[in-house]
Amino acid sequence: MPNLRVLQLISSGYDHVMPWCPPGVVVCNAPTLRAQSTAEAAVTLMLISLNDVYDWFTVQNDKRWQWLPPRQCLASKSVLLVGYGSVGKQIEAMLSGFGVDIVRVARRARPGVYESDQLRMHLPTADVVVLALPLDETTFELFDQSVFAAMKPGALLVNVSRGQIVDTTALVDALRVRRIRAALDVTDPEPLPDEHPLWTAPGVVISPHVGGNPAHLPARARRFVSEQIARFARGEDLEFRVS
Repeated sequence: MPNLRVLQLISSGYDHVMPWCPPGVVVCNAPTLRAQSTAEAAVTLMLISLNDVYDWFTVQNDKRWQWLPPRQCLASKSVLLVGYGSVGKQIEAMLSGFGVDIVRVARRARPGVYESDQLRMHLPTADVVVLALPLDETTFELFDQSVFAAMKPGALLVNVSRGQIVDTTALVDALRVRRIRAALDVTDPEPLPDEHPLWTAPGVVISPHVGGNPAHLPARARRFVSEQIARFARGEDLEFRVS
């Protein structure tokens, strides 16, 4: 495509296209299209994991009215948001009614947001750590054995960004010794093979990358792309340019 000028994605992630994109082509992502649904997935995963919701389904399927151990609540939990773009901000907005304490970490420091090099200082006090950051050479396997060792014992790791931000082997090891719990909408590899040990690791909840697939996506994507085309035709700056 020698006349290609702009590559418009309808996803937040763009790491999968950059190696193949011709020089000089403008690449734009669309972080707002899926932000709300991805944030909903993150909060849903938190509630499922903290409340041990699968136990509810087990007793229901067995038709047993059975007492269950006291459940955890989000109220008063410390939530560490790693990544504070469109998804991170939506997660914070949705958590506002739960009475949580939120700490924000992102690439760039700004009022109320810590720079990413301060991540480790906040890990020991976070009850829930949510990954909502892009994948690149600086975030590849950012969450490795040393990070899991620094996390608060029993903390919950929620990943709705990219599976490769997490060292999966190290995560399985941390789950097996019950160092942490995990709730994952993305994995590495993806799809996760049937025999992969992550499926059966204790304390893990896995959803098949559903966060970015809301029913309203096609209509919103068409509208957004049409707006971008109109901006391009008018010679205006395109939104969400990443290259």
